[in-house]
Amino acid sequence: MESFRIVGSSHTSEINFNGDTGVLEIRGRSIPANPIEFYQKVLKWIESYGESPNSETKVVIGLEYFNTSSSKILMDIFRSFERIHNSGTDSPRTYQ
Repeated sequence: MESFRIVGSSHTSEINFNGDTGVLEIRGRSIPANPIEFYQKVLKWIESYGESPNSETKVVIGLEYFNTSSSKILMDIFRSFERIHNSGTDSPRTYQ
């Protein structure tokens, strides 16, 4: 699967999702003016990844700060990861 990357700034998180290795990283700060707009592409990529995830996925969250408006969309991201984890397939998956 194609990787997905957003370069972080002083207000937005760095997103580095490697579809080939299954390492999905969110780092930095999350205080964008419009978190829904910023994270919309992230959620779409996660949805696509969930259709055929790696046998092992490692989610790394290294947020030094996130504001209240980011917290809801971050919960949506965590729920998306949970849905992938709970999806019924014959192959076992490991999440770290």
